[in-house]
Amino acid sequence: VPDAEFFAVEQAILAAERQRGAALHASSAAKSGSECLASSAHPLQGCSVGAKAIAGDSKKRKLPLSLAQQEKRPAPATTATLDYKGHSIYAYTALEVDYHCTQLLKDPPSMVGFDIEWRVTYKAGEAPRKTALLQLCSRRQHGKYQCLLLHIAHSGLTPALIQILECEEIKKIGVGICGDAHKLHRDFGVQCVGLVCLSEEANVRLCSSANGRMPQKWSLAGLMQELLHLTLDKGTDIRCSNWETCPLSSEQRAYAATDAYAAVKLYQVC
Repeated sequence: VPDAEFFAVEQAILAAERQRGAALHASSAAKSGSECLASSAHPLQGCSVGAKAIAGDSKKRKLPLSLAQQEKRPAPATTATLDYKGHSIYAYTALEVDYHCTQLLKDPPSMVGFDIEWRVTYKAGEAPRKTALLQLCSRRQHGKYQCLLLHIAHSGLTPALIQILECEEIKKIGVGICGDAHKLHRDFGVQCVGLVCLSEEANVRLCSSANGRMPQKWSLAGLMQELLHLTLDKGTDIRCSNWETCPLSSEQRAYAATDAYAAVKLYQVC
């Protein structure tokens, strides 16, 4: 029995020693882990670049320059398309053209959006075709817009239309309007007066020594984007279509009216 008691006591002592050793080992491991975490909290510490980046917990870490610029750059806005919702009058006989121009002269506008269309030729050496369509867009009573689509390839120039073109008091507004007036003179012998070139007007507004912008030759679509942040549909399918066809399609009429209307809207902000 004494031997059994001695053996039991010895086993108890050994068990206690094992528990104490395990506790010491756990404490040592925890301390080592803390030191390891402390030393690895800033893995770039000791590196000149890393030291600058992590100096002070209160300092905000900066993004790379390229990413920072992307962050500051505003999201691209969706650009709307200019849509003419006014009244269009299409005329292709001399009688109709003269009638509508006479009506316009009864209450003459101070200015009209002006544009012309003609059939594009693709054969080398072939002379340009004569002007086929002339557009006059104006703001009428109650603020409504009206666009005359005059198919002069079939009607010719009538007395009332010539009166409008030669009237100094009715300003003709357009981009590249001097070239259009020259073509009309070459095609029909009429002298257009009261011309206002939107490209020149825009350069006066946009270009100065202060902002360093240089004058340029603007397109109608380019000015629309620059000044009104609107897209002008200038698809080649319609732009280069046969403008001598009679009657014109609804797509051709909409395209032609929108161009003349765009000139009016741009003049209002130039």
